[in-house]
Amino acid sequence: MFRLICLSGLLAASALTACVSPETRTVNVSAPDAKRPTEHAITGELTYRERIALIPGSLAEVTLIDVSLADAPSTLIAAEEIEIGAEQVPIPFTLIYDSTALEPRMSYTLRATISDPEGNLLWTTDTAHPIAAGDGDVDVGTLMLVNAMGSGAPSSALLGEEWIVEDINRTGVMDYARVSIQFGADDTVNGEASCNRYTGKYEQTGNDLAIGLLALTRRMCGEAQMDQESRFTDILSRVTEFSFDQTGALILSTDAGETLLARR
Repeated sequence: MFRLICLSGLLAASALTACVSPETRTVNVSAPDAKRPTEHAITGELTYRERIALIPGSLAEVTLIDVSLADAPSTLIAAEEIEIGAEQVPIPFTLIYDSTALEPRMSYTLRATISDPEGNLLWTTDTAHPIAAGDGDVDVGTLMLVNAMGSGAPSSALLGEEWIVEDINRTGVMDYARVSIQFGADDTVNGEASCNRYTGKYEQTGNDLAIGLLALTRRMCGEAQMDQESRFTDILSRVTEFSFDQTGALILSTDAGETLLARR
């Protein structure tokens, strides 16, 4: 579910009210208890072309700004923040604004961004989406966002701290046999497989994931540990895609429907 926070009109005003939309909670700043005749909505959706999953906890923001003065910072007219859970693009939005804040002789545009949970900018609009005084309610359709890091792909959500595997194909994991996965920026993958450590290479394209042959150390452990290790490495070597659930857990899946679930 999206949680929406709308800021509209003149930011100095202090009255608060709730803007209701299906399955959302919206807070509108500087609006009275009932919708004013001058209050209007800009609706649309955000998307991007790349097949890259959004991390739960990412933040999408849509802003209406005054860009009339080329040599001065833009002025914020209204903003909506959307906290992202398990949803993926396209992301719908409804931006509430007060039309009395717009002047016919000035220029206004929509801007949209998506940032990761740490606040790093991942996606942004790169073209103008003009809004004119007197437009009233507007449906702008689809806003196409581009990679904010240029031609290279955004940092993969797989990178960073190691993932601790909590479930192997819906059978759980033994408490005393640690299983982990660490994805490196150099396309290497390694971790603990229950008894032995493993290492290998991986390729990621969007949400598609392929892991090559795994090399393991040669320790011998109990039968149960070795069985779990065998099941884990077998599934890991056949993974074809990854996703995240609404809690932020990483889910690796095979074409046969087998899964590995891991958390940080």
